[in-house]
Amino acid sequence: MKLVYTTVELSQALNMSVKKIALLRKYGAIKAMKRGKRYLFTNIEVNNFLLNYSDANLSNAATIKFEVLQRNKKGLPNRRPSKKESPKLNKGNIIPIKLYQ
Repeated sequence: MKLVYTTVELSQALNMSVKKIALLRKYGAIKAMKRGKRYLFTNIEVNNFLLNYSDANLSNAATIKFEVLQRNKKGLPNRRPSKKESPKLNKGNIIPIKLYQ
């Protein structure tokens, strides 16, 4: 058991391509440390990836991104809503309420 893997070593250990490992790192499925020009993956992060994504469909970039977003929704409670998520207040969605008659 190694403490740290390079991208090539991890791709051989997980039987994936180097591009697939780069996509997993890019979208946040597996965390890496950048040392110089290389990315290093710790044994703990590799084990976390194997536990969290063992049943995931990681066949292409779109499904990797979807799986990461679905699994990280629970872990990001304090994030700011994006412009798409925040409701826009305009005359169409404001309901007038009469308090006193």
